[in-house]
Amino acid sequence: MNFMRFQCLPKLRQRHTAACLGLWVSALCSTSVWAQGFSNAVSTAQIRSDYSHFYAKDNLYKLGLAMGAGAATAQFVDEGISQKYQAHWRSSATDDLSKTAKLFGEWKIILPLSMAASFLSQPGDHGLGEWGNRTLRGLAVGGPAVVASQMLTGASRPNDNDPKGAKWKPFDDNNGVSGHAFVGALPFLTLAQMNQDNPGVRYAALAASFAAPLSRLNDNQHYFSQIMLGWYFAHQSASAVNDSRSLPSKSSFAPMLGRDVVGVVYTRTIN
Repeated sequence: MNFMRFQCLPKLRQRHTAACLGLWVSALCSTSVWAQGFSNAVSTAQIRSDYSHFYAKDNLYKLGLAMGAGAATAQFVDEGISQKYQAHWRSSATDDLSKTAKLFGEWKIILPLSMAASFLSQPGDHGLGEWGNRTLRGLAVGGPAVVASQMLTGASRPNDNDPKGAKWKPFDDNNGVSGHAFVGALPFLTLAQMNQDNPGVRYAALAASFAAPLSRLNDNQHYFSQIMLGWYFAHQSASAVNDSRSLPSKSSFAPMLGRDVVGVVYTRTIN
């Protein structure tokens, strides 16, 4: 069995939230602390299964419909919604709520939090450990699609004062899908998926999944279509992970904690 260590790259622009999932290779050092062996690992078989569900024909069709609805909303109603909200609904109270809600969309918080939670994951676990495992996988499967869609839409922010307003112009900018909305909704949508038989928790989690997206509308950082697309990408990512089967694999990923680094360990069994 051989080991290689990957560390998460943090120095990316805020708007490229989902892109923090990039990893680079470095040598394994002796200061590493291995928590509960590798029972908490995310296997490459799981990741492949997640991708096969997320990028399946039916799901791509749904994402295409969502993008079409987003384009129409951006073209015709986004600016009106933004102007009305800022003029009539935003207040000091909504600003205070937004300061807290926005934190759920910060990848610098959610990524290490979900990694830490995944340390607790055990076979057959349906608690905090599984939530961390699923959230990490959701970020990995949906993140690349969010980044690609941000660039393809080429949309600007409301406070950019761009002459094109909310309209899309491919590769002109990269705000057409809110990264904060994606990251902030995913943990709660994951929780909702894990509690299909508990309506109270399920619906509370669904409601909470809109907190971070709405904070971006409140703060005039994103248009309505942009936050809803971010939320929908998170929803489909959580659903893809929920639909995946746990499969055996020779390769796996697991969180790693050391004195100087928090990262991800890649493990491969050599026969």
